[in-house]
Amino acid sequence: MKIYWVTKLTEKDAFKTTQLGLSTALRDRGHDVTLFMAKNLSEKTDIQSGIRLLPTINYPIVSGLIYGLILLFYFPFCARKNNVDVVLVDGGSLWSPFFVTLKLFGIPLILDVRDTPIDEEHKLLKDISLHLSRYLMDGFTTISPELSEILNKKYHLHDKKIGIWSSAVSTQMFLEYHQTNALPKKDADLFVLIYHGTYAPTRGIENLVRSIGELTDPLKNTIKLFLIGMPPHKTKDLTVLCEQLKITKQVEILPLVDNNKIPLYIQASDVGVIPLPPDK
Repeated sequence: MKIYWVTKLTEKDAFKTTQLGLSTALRDRGHDVTLFMAKNLSEKTDIQSGIRLLPTINYPIVSGLIYGLILLFYFPFCARKNNVDVVLVDGGSLWSPFFVTLKLFGIPLILDVRDTPIDEEHKLLKDISLHLSRYLMDGFTTISPELSEILNKKYHLHDKKIGIWSSAVSTQMFLEYHQTNALPKKDADLFVLIYHGTYAPTRGIENLVRSIGELTDPLKNTIKLFLIGMPPHKTKDLTVLCEQLKITKQVEILPLVDNNKIPLYIQASDVGVIPLPPDK
């Protein structure tokens, strides 16, 4: 099957792991997959196999408009010319309205939804995009049965087929590091927790840090928390919070870590923590 997968992520985005990983997984199953990503005109990027870059500019609102117009007018002809069997659309974007022209060519559209709108800054736009997708998309994929039920209930997708495929991370990556010495090394005297992922105000990461500050001193001194993947502007805020709570020794804040090194941190930890939105 020939598949085009469209996202507005760029090569510099840390969140492209899912799209790259799942594209590889589809290719391993014998499919011909091309991942379309965004490229700022000012950037010089190397041509990569299986990836095509659509031009845009690094400027809010205008960037999205330019990308949307490319999807509206150029992309359908590109897909038809190359006899694409299905177009997979990244549900983290707001681009479903721009795929209306693909319907004219009869190319099936699948929307991959990995979360539902919780970020208040873009919630309305994403809600509108998901509601419109009910009429534009031929099917959906998502990450869990629970999210499939939410999509059915909230966006009335009962008449649509929703497939489930979960993680983009290959277990082989973990097996390769199984016999290696983990860095950092596991400290037998500490109970080590790890949070790895993006920062979002709705994820309760500050509450996770504050909960360590509320422990009694003897217990507090047995705890170590790794926060991995924090953006620079939040690293400063979280560092100040740790200083105020006097837990700088207990909390280590790390920037984005190469994905291949994540298994090493997991090996060095006792528990993974997923702070969910407060309304879940």
